Formats: sequence, structure tokens, C-alpha cells
Amino acid sequence: MLLLGCLLAITLAGCSRDSSTQRYATDEINLSLIALRHNDQLLVQVTLSPESDPDARVQLGRNDRLLASLNGKHHALEEQWNGVYSAQIPYTEGILLVNFERTGNFDSAPKTRLHLPVSPEFQSPPRHALFHTQNDAIIPLVWTGIATENGHYELRCNNRNEGSVQFHGTFSTNERQRVNIAVDELLHDLIDNNRRGFCEAAFNLRGISTNGSVSPELAGGDVLFESNVTRNVIIRHNALF
Repeated sequence: MLLLGCLLAITLAGCSRDSSTQRYATDEINLSLIALRHNDQLLVQVTLSPESDPDARVQLGRNDRLLASLNGKHHALEEQWNGVYSAQIPYTEGILLVNFERTGNFDSAPKTRLHLPVSPEFQSPPRHALFHTQNDAIIPLVWTGIATENGHYELRCNNRNEGSVQFHGTFSTNERQRVNIAVDELLHDLIDNNRRGFCEAAFNLRGISTNGSVSPELAGGDVLFESNVTRNVIIRHNALF
């Protein structure tokens, strides 16, 4: 009978869908919240791990759920892989709230908070603005908000003889919200060789903030907001049209 009871207990444990979370009380779980903005979209990602083993993961129980709220709109986070949950939602400034809702004998952990501050926003040039090396000496980049590191750009150029080529570079954003990008420096290779080219330049600004807090019902964790905004423009050199 003792052996039968042990086998029955093992079988029931193996069939339980809640076995992962039932091993941990709420105050034994760490929650890591990352919100990644790219232009108009925000990826909200939550990772659950036991405080005793941060490299391990905790899965939601059958009736547990993670809900993200931003400016009154609610979104359920879906599991992407073991212990990692996410949702993609429209980006707006505000305070992102994540509620860890649990059932049974475990306390819920509401209102993990992450402030989405005024991140960098391009004001100029307009989207897909057109520049020509014969008429435009600079590309004026103007933005609001704070970029926490130098900007990056990617340049893709096409010409009849060599097909497509790519270039990468950076531009300074230190204590400023404006910079003039010299067109001839961007396209020096095309210009030096006097070749016709049609290029698309993508300029990127990045901002990071850790202004927020993890629900006190949890053991601990961390919060991070990373913003990436991109502005694309078109540049022509020796174009016939």
C-alpha cells in the first residue's frame, strides 16, 4: 500500500499543470520587466524566476495570469518560452503596470510599475524626406526628449554597377537635441567616384530608463524601459529623375 501510494502521488504530480508555480510562494519569486519601444510599438516582456535560483524559471499555474495595463488599456501576456511572457502593444507615454494575478493560497502581486518617460522623438526631417547631393549639403536632425547614448545610422545604397551596399555609423547626441549630418560625408564613396546612387538612410535614437518598482508582494526583481525611434530619409546622387 505504501508503494502504491507513492506511485499515485508521483503520477498526480506529473499530471498537474500547476506543479511549477506551486513550488513557490509569491514572495519567493523575482519578476523582471522589460519594455522595448520601437517607434509606435512596445514589446512588454516579463521573466519569472525563483529567488533561490535566479537562473531557473517559474511558469504560471493554470489559473494564474500576467496583465499589462497602459493608460487604461489591458493586455494579457502570453508565454513565449519557459518562464518568459510577453505582449506587443501600441506605444504611448504613461505608466506601465503589470499585475501578477494568482489563485488558491498564493497572494497576487499587483502594480509592478514602469514609467515610460518622454523618450526621444524626431521632429525633423519629415518621414521619407528627399535629399539630393546637388542641392542639399546637410540633413538636419532635430528631436525632443533625451537620448542616453550616441545615435546610429544605417545607409543602404543602390547603383547600377555594384548593386546594393550598406554603411553604418554614429552621430553625437551629447547634451543636444539637434545635429546636422553632412551629406557628402555620408555618401563620400559614391561622390568620390562620381557614381549615380539612390540611398535610404535610417537614423536611430536610443533612450533608457529604470524609473519604476517591483510589486512588494514579490521577492524582488528589476524594471527597464528601452526606447528606439527611427527616422528614414531618401538621398539621391547624380540621379537623372
